[in-house]
Amino acid sequence: MSNSVDRGIPAEPILQLYRGAVPGRTAEAKRAELTRVVIEARRLGVTHIAFHGFPRELAGAWNGLAAMADSVGVKALAAWGLDAETDNGRPFSGAAKGEFVGRVLASASCVAGLLDMEGRWDDADAGKPGDATDRDDALAMCEALRKLAPNALVGDQPWYAILAHGDVRRTPSGQDVFRGFPVDEVARVGVNWRRFRQLYPNHAQTKAQLGTRRYPALRSRMNREWGALAAPFAKAGLPLDLGCTFQAYGWSDCPWHLVDALLTECVTLQRPCILWCDYEPDRTTKAALAFLKFLRERGFAEPGTDSREVVRAFQRSTGCLAVDGWAGRETLSHAGILL
Repeated sequence: MSNSVDRGIPAEPILQLYRGAVPGRTAEAKRAELTRVVIEARRLGVTHIAFHGFPRELAGAWNGLAAMADSVGVKALAAWGLDAETDNGRPFSGAAKGEFVGRVLASASCVAGLLDMEGRWDDADAGKPGDATDRDDALAMCEALRKLAPNALVGDQPWYAILAHGDVRRTPSGQDVFRGFPVDEVARVGVNWRRFRQLYPNHAQTKAQLGTRRYPALRSRMNREWGALAAPFAKAGLPLDLGCTFQAYGWSDCPWHLVDALLTECVTLQRPCILWCDYEPDRTTKAALAFLKFLRERGFAEPGTDSREVVRAFQRSTGCLAVDGWAGRETLSHAGILL
């Protein structure tokens, strides 16, 4: 199932593969390894793959990537790293990036696109001369991509803690409602899909500070901070359809939280989510994907059901598991999934 904003993209995890990390001494070896990852993902129930690259590079590689995805039986999305200020030693403006992005989005083989704008865009109000990642360049990039692909489905991947990277203006003017990261500029003409907020709890510092409490703590902060944008965005007539991007690694000490994250997004809230893979899902993430597939195939994961109740229903069915709603190693093992 999918919501209308998703245009037929199902409420499932989408793997975002960082192609820059794929090993191999030759282009052929790298392509073979990438194909292996996509084939394994398909076996785990993944039907959509987002190939991550950079504007000029991905435009040249797209046809081959899309053909490979089609041969495996998955749909292809494109995702772009957009922080660069130069390209081959020359200034790389937002408008130039948008043109390369638009070329891919205009292809019939590209189901949707993801704008991955990170650190360089965080100084959006600094106004440094020649800065290719300021507010004006965000608008120019989106206008350029829409010129080539006016109807393409485009989401982005902003910060989970958005108020750490800007704030709602005290006196908004028109659609200029957020100071800092260009979260509203992108929404004006670029994003017509979801804001797949990067909810990344598995960085070393966060793990050290919060331990296994990190995922619920970050999720709570994300909901609170993005909730502050809802009213001003609505008043400005800007879309704010939300989603999440999660790390496809780092959950080995709390696999139950990754399972809960996937169930919350894809079953309870009925929306797709993104899994950032560097360059493939780790063992714990593959187990979580396999468990999601298992639960759906056996009728436990009914759309709209609370995430923990889905797990409880399976635990009750075994007659021997503790019914706590958390999919730890013992629960996974009863589904034939070993960690």
